Amino acid sequence: MAPDTPMENSRDQILKKRPAYTDILNFYVQVFQAQEENRQQILMAPISIDPSLVEKKLRHDMPLIDSKEFKMDQNAAVQLMTTLCDITQDQHNALSRAAVSLKTAITDSRIDPGQIFDALLNSDGEMLSSFSETIGIRSEHLIMFTYLSMAPCVETCAEQLSRYLENRSHGKEYCPICGNLPDLFFLDDNGKRHLKCSFCSHSWEVDRMGCLFCDSKDPELHPYFFSPEEKEYRVDVCDACRKYIKGVDTRHLDRPFVPKIELVATLHLDIKAKEAGYTGLSDGIPIKEAHVS
Repeated sequence: MAPDTPMENSRDQILKKRPAYTDILNFYVQVFQAQEENRQQILMAPISIDPSLVEKKLRHDMPLIDSKEFKMDQNAAVQLMTTLCDITQDQHNALSRAAVSLKTAITDSRIDPGQIFDALLNSDGEMLSSFSETIGIRSEHLIMFTYLSMAPCVETCAEQLSRYLENRSHGKEYCPICGNLPDLFFLDDNGKRHLKCSFCSHSWEVDRMGCLFCDSKDPELHPYFFSPEEKEYRVDVCDACRKYIKGVDTRHLDRPFVPKIELVATLHLDIKAKEAGYTGLSDGIPIKEAHVS
């Protein structure tokens, strides 16, 4: 029997403590594994930027590119979309019905997946709503399938672009690659704080103290909460702007750190934070629907 992958190992360790996550974690592990397999099939020219433009952007703390500038291998992304539909149709819920409808619309050429990818990259909500109506599914379901299908291409581009950031500090709340907001932070072995981009999954280091989003420096306004049973997790909140962000202290992990898995396995923290009156950093941003739905 082949040894478990880090992703499977992480899932199994989490489920020992929180079996209620069995269905959703098993589903997302299949999704993330399909993404990794698809990533090996991507064929596209490396993304690059003129060095003089890079220097200008870095000097002014500007993201290297806009989200719409990410390159896509359309064939690989469409192939992954149909694979994800196959994985999802066994869920026996609203999402599975959406998967069947989406795959049918692709098969009978009622939609062009490439145009849907472009609409998401361009944040064209009107176009995405139109495609949703044509297919007969909810917009958030279409956004989820679309983002998950294009994620391997986006993340491949982000890795290529990260070479421009070597030995450069950023320290801002937005991603230095694409300018999107983070969906998770983590503390490394030295206690340094890093943010993970909600769109391209790039991670970057930021200051440990203070609110990232309203520049408040008063420590009394920045409490955090955690459970003694889950020492690896914490939620940082700001009582000035009423925002929150989930985090993982990797120093307390007894399993491989797989950010995507940890993001899904902490939905209970989102509920707790919102019940306390805080708002997620990416609430209202369509891409959030792609991660957990």
